[in-house]
Amino acid sequence: MGAALARLELRCAFTALFVRLEDLALTIAAEESSTCRLASFAARSACRSLAALPSLRE
Repeated sequence: MGAALARLELRCAFTALFVRLEDLALTIAAEESSTCRLASFAARSACRSLAALPSLRE
């Protein structure tokens, strides 16, 4: 039940996030995102941001 509830919460959270941030755009191709990862034992994260908000740049 815990994993199913977590998936449902994530689905709701991402839906609400994408509605609020409608101008969110990918900055790199999906193929490039898997090639650049930080070497860390604590977290597996990308080297750079995969998305941008054009409205924040103005």
